[in-house]
Amino acid sequence: MKRLLLPLLAALALPTAVLAGKIYTPYFKVLSDAFSDEKYMVIAFPSNEKKDTYLQIYCWPDNKYKRRFRGRLTMHQVRDDIGVRLRWDKEEPESQTWNSNGELDELYLGRGSFENTRMYIPKFRKHSKLTLQYRTYIDGTHTVTFDLDPIKPLFAQAEDEGCVWEDK
Repeated sequence: MKRLLLPLLAALALPTAVLAGKIYTPYFKVLSDAFSDEKYMVIAFPSNEKKDTYLQIYCWPDNKYKRRFRGRLTMHQVRDDIGVRLRWDKEEPESQTWNSNGELDELYLGRGSFENTRMYIPKFRKHSKLTLQYRTYIDGTHTVTFDLDPIKPLFAQAEDEGCVWEDK
């Protein structure tokens, strides 16, 4: 009975519970909302240094608002609105403000709109490495890196499934 009930309960809490497990390697998944049957996709990839710190990029290709995205950095005990520093490959670092969720364990890429998440898509596709610095309430400043080359084919796979990552 547990084998049947647990996956059902996890499916009802999409998208967070299905993807809340450990992420050790990059992946692409096509999922469906349990109540609306709306298709959405996620690309997820772990940081190189810190366990349980990873990025997820979501796409809802059939959403009536067209090309809705959400990016999410998951870690623990962040501040409410957090200044992050980003460095793409060897370019100059840039500072951004990302919003956190109510549980203070995730940051949303960009500030306040899906268009802000969209601005990161070309950078993920163009660059090979992202260095990210953020602060938590408990342990201060963290610096993590993400290898971006393994996720490049995943963006193409998502496009084949209907995501339009960039405005044409």
